[in-house]
Amino acid sequence: MKKIWLLNFLLVVFICAGVLFLFEIGAAAQVRRSASQARSVDTNGIQFETAIENVAADVGPGVVSIRTETVTTVGGDNLLFGAPGDDENLNNFFEHFFGQTPEFKEKQQGVGSGLIIEPDGYILTNEHVVANADQIKVTLISGREYDAELIGSDRRSDLAVIKIDAEDLPKASFGNSENLRIGQWVVAIGNPFAHLLPNPEPTVTVGVISALDRTIAGPYLSDAIYTALIQTDAAINPGNSGGPLLNLRGEVVGINVAIFSTTGGYQGIGFAIPIDTVKRITSKIIRGEEVEYGWIGVAIQNLDQNLAEYFGLKNPDGVLVHEVLVQGPASKAGIQKGDIILSVNQRRVRNVSELINLIGAITPGKIVSLRVFRNGSSRQVKVEVERNPVSNYQQEQRREEEEPAQFSILEQWRGLSIQDIPKSMTAEMGLESIEGVLVADVQVGSPADEAGIQPGSIILSVDSKDISNAKEFEDAVRNKKGDVLLRTNQAFVVVKSPQNNKK
Repeated sequence: MKKIWLLNFLLVVFICAGVLFLFEIGAAAQVRRSASQARSVDTNGIQFETAIENVAADVGPGVVSIRTETVTTVGGDNLLFGAPGDDENLNNFFEHFFGQTPEFKEKQQGVGSGLIIEPDGYILTNEHVVANADQIKVTLISGREYDAELIGSDRRSDLAVIKIDAEDLPKASFGNSENLRIGQWVVAIGNPFAHLLPNPEPTVTVGVISALDRTIAGPYLSDAIYTALIQTDAAINPGNSGGPLLNLRGEVVGINVAIFSTTGGYQGIGFAIPIDTVKRITSKIIRGEEVEYGWIGVAIQNLDQNLAEYFGLKNPDGVLVHEVLVQGPASKAGIQKGDIILSVNQRRVRNVSELINLIGAITPGKIVSLRVFRNGSSRQVKVEVERNPVSNYQQEQRREEEEPAQFSILEQWRGLSIQDIPKSMTAEMGLESIEGVLVADVQVGSPADEAGIQPGSIILSVDSKDISNAKEFEDAVRNKKGDVLLRTNQAFVVVKSPQNNKK
């Protein structure tokens, strides 16, 4: 009896041990399956192993290659002995016997990328890709090539829309950029080095969002500053400009615009324009509306820890007002020099870039509420946003071309070309007006060049007589025969007469 009881007991123990063993094996397998799934799924439940493939397949056909051609005039000077002025005596000798080198046309080509945003042929790209182009060619992933026309562009945002005569094209899906996170996976698609790699199929690169809200000086526009950019380590190279930056859902979250490089190639730092900005700008361009930016008329700077402590702030978040423009919106609202702007419409402002973008995105005429820190306490100030005087470079350029008389350009007085000072310059300098004339160009080797005058200088007087505009300058110098004393914004200079300048 005892033996039977013992055998039954051992049998029960054996069965329990077996069940427990099988359970542990199943649990371990489940852990391995969960770990494997975790490696293939990101935090939003996207299958990472196939996500990039899907993005490339879904969005790639909507990315195009853009090739531009610009015709420039070359010649008119004798260049056989180098650039004009390299050896003036030798050039003068050659010109005396053989004449000037005839002018001829030279074609310059550029490449970039673009993104189809409407099935009927609207394509988004960077302004610098198509700027001043005489001809724009678009190549689809199929290899078919189209002539494109420029619909419109905005130089400040570096965005442009072109159009080809085609239908039923694959349209990109826009996401949003407000909720992007540092470390988030992104995919860049474009046509880098398209002049070397003529295959129309775009290139796909992968990386993460390295940083947000970056500000850099424009690499293509000397007077542009890019703000609120997305920084990524997804490989972006020359030719990628205008292509999309996408999340793993295949939604466009930015438009690639620039790289930071000491070699001209990829070094892990690329930049994209946030798609929320892109949507606002491109919708206006397509509708034929002028792109306007809000403006409150203040000169501002970032805070550092020393400034924050001086003004009694715990941290350097905020923007310090160091100049308030006379009769500007901020001045009318009572903003003062030394005020610190902490928020716009209850949205915290940490730096200059954020304030510029928040105010710039507000429609002129609307009222904004600024929280301002002054004399140890904060207050709310209501400001009516006005149109930025230099909102749209393209529109300003177009008006200049349509109304050339307003500039009254004087051609080549002793090698000097001048023009009235553009209103955009006065606005950028924070002034209602500037007396004088702007030096538009200086001919190399001319009396003006020998005097050291540089393009961009402002001439204030001629022989001690103040001048205000191009006409007054023309009148002042028209009958001058000898040397002339000019006062510029930098120094007094003497411009020799052409006879005295001969060597």
